Amino acid sequence: MTPIELAQQILGGKWKHTLAARAACRAGAWAAFAREIAPPRPMLAGRLDHGRCMTLAEGSLTGPVETKLTLVPIWACSDDTVSEWVAVHGVISEDAPLYVREIGPFIGTGDASPRIDACWDCTVRRWKAATVVESRAYAPDIALRLRAGAFGVLDIQIDEVIAVIARESSARPRPTRELPMFSNGYEPRVEVSPALDAEIRAMSFTADLEEA
Repeated sequence: MTPIELAQQILGGKWKHTLAARAACRAGAWAAFAREIAPPRPMLAGRLDHGRCMTLAEGSLTGPVETKLTLVPIWACSDDTVSEWVAVHGVISEDAPLYVREIGPFIGTGDASPRIDACWDCTVRRWKAATVVESRAYAPDIALRLRAGAFGVLDIQIDEVIAVIARESSARPRPTRELPMFSNGYEPRVEVSPALDAEIRAMSFTADLEEA
């Protein structure tokens, strides 16, 4: 697998429509793709809500624009009964803060596959678009472009990797420290700048059960 293919798989994540979405972007055929993957239109109640969402999603495609991002190797741990640290990837974009590409909690997940073990600077071709979703699957604190009854419109971005430059990176060992219960911990897997090290660790948190 080439570095471009490897980076593309990491950025694509587990979404089953990743390849088809990228093909639709390249072909300028987002409206047809959005209709294909949308929840079925109701026979009666909810038809208007579904139609409003569908209209937004069908006309949502913008781009592409060329932009830069960096894949950063990260150790992650979601404490349950055993603090198991696993390999994941952070993403830093020109227009977005650091985030973890893999979806937690990281309990019994094992290391991400595929994985990289160095910081990779990637040039990507990026489209932005939206899909119709069932709103019940998205908590109120998750931003949707529109919530209309049983349906919603979710903004997404689709990246096509066109170049990769791997940095020389010195590996850090897998952490062994225990976390408090109901915690998420993050540490870099390679040597990074002090500022990035602090940014990675700042994503760690422990749930406040009294507040909950």
